[in-house]
Amino acid sequence: LESTMKNQLSQPTQRGFTLTELLASLGILALASTLAVPAYQDWQSRLALQEASAGFIAAAHAARSHALATGHNTMVQAPESNWNNGWRVFADADGNGQWDPDRDTLLQERNTGSQGVAISAPATATGNANTLKDGYLLFNGQGFARNREGSLANGTLEFRLRDRLRAVVFYRTGRIRTCDDDACR
Repeated sequence: LESTMKNQLSQPTQRGFTLTELLASLGILALASTLAVPAYQDWQSRLALQEASAGFIAAAHAARSHALATGHNTMVQAPESNWNNGWRVFADADGNGQWDPDRDTLLQERNTGSQGVAISAPATATGNANTLKDGYLLFNGQGFARNREGSLANGTLEFRLRDRLRAVVFYRTGRIRTCDDDACR
């Protein structure tokens, strides 16, 4: 028994890591972090753009659905024609193409709070005026995108964050599509 205890006491037990093992582990962790951070930031940008554009698409769908259901003009309009301030969806009861709290019916309202996403409309769209640059999207009673004078209108709204782009494109038929980065050009 005494010899067994002497053997156990004389052999040191190793616990933990050596300095070399610790430094190697930290080096691998630093390398993995360096590679993962840009991918994570890119993922966050894409997610923020998808969230912001999905909110706008939902508002446009609500406006078009209401226009089709009631047969009356329904609008998505940016306060002060600035999409970065958010938007409101309303039934344009008097047909003047403007939000009148006394007469029009508010369907939904949103302040963007869009995590640094910049929202703007290019000056032109394929074939027709881009009413979104004037701060509105109007659907007539048949669900077609029109300008305030009743002519056909297309629209493009761009959502930008850092070096990423997501565009929401509206066609005069009421069809909506999205594209990202190079696919938008």
